[in-house]
Amino acid sequence: MKSIEHFLQFFNCDTAEKVVLKLLSIDELNIEDQHLVINAFDLIDSELNEQMLCHSTIWDQLIRCYGKQVDLSRISVDVSEKPSLLSELSVMKRNLENYHVRLQRDNITLHNEQLLMEQLFLSQREISSFLDKIHLGLSEWLASSKAVPGEKRNLVENSLLYTLQLKQGELKLQSMITDQGIKNLELIQNNNKALLTRISDLLANSLGSLITSYKMFYLINNRQV
Repeated sequence: MKSIEHFLQFFNCDTAEKVVLKLLSIDELNIEDQHLVINAFDLIDSELNEQMLCHSTIWDQLIRCYGKQVDLSRISVDVSEKPSLLSELSVMKRNLENYHVRLQRDNITLHNEQLLMEQLFLSQREISSFLDKIHLGLSEWLASSKAVPGEKRNLVENSLLYTLQLKQGELKLQSMITDQGIKNLELIQNNNKALLTRISDLLANSLGSLITSYKMFYLINNRQV
């Protein structure tokens, strides 16, 4: 993954274990190098942060789009009060057909967005696993180096490990948000599929039969049959 590659390039390493050795070689008295290393941890998820921002924007649009769904149970017609019923039924049929097409198109968009978010989730897990290895290496060194001067231990425990734990916490929160987003996208798609089925049934059966019945009623009432 590019984020991990950039992070490894910064330390001129090819594994998490070698990064640990690089971190342990930092001069505890060189404040500038310490700041550079700490800032390097921002490289590890910079790409993911951009993706999260993009998905958040798309998600806001989806929420606004699906905040209000069509309630088919509220569709009703009173023959006695609507002299232009046939015209209104035809408009209703056309609107439902258009909405059916839109839902089909939207579900394709939602599915593609879900696939992207699933890939983002896997990337977050991959980076978390990579940071876990670094955390383990630093923790093991700390546990086995009680005789090391206090400055070095302070650097590892209160600077490097602290920064690492913050980044791990951020990634854990991001992965939870991503996972919830995936589940929400799947829920919306399932709801859309159920609505598509209801619209198809309505168009094929109830609404179609109602239009046909009204045409017959109109013709009989006007003695044309």
